[in-house]
Amino acid sequence: MDWDKVYWNEFYDLVEKFENEEINHDEFISELNEYEEYAIDAISEDTYNYWLNIKSDYIALKKFNRNKNQITLF
Repeated sequence: MDWDKVYWNEFYDLVEKFENEEINHDEFISELNEYEEYAIDAISEDTYNYWLNIKSDYIALKKFNRNKNQITLF
């Protein structure tokens, strides 16, 4: 079995749950920490660290940036 592929899929399933607000930031970070050594091997240390250090307001900012009706301030 290709364990890197399994962990790669599990990692991105976890990211998807977080982005779809199925789990909150604390749950995401907690689960991510459980995968640490496997995730680093499967997805790279840079990608793992990016998501590990993601801010708790990531989802709110993502929603705000998608809002086509937002007012642009100059």
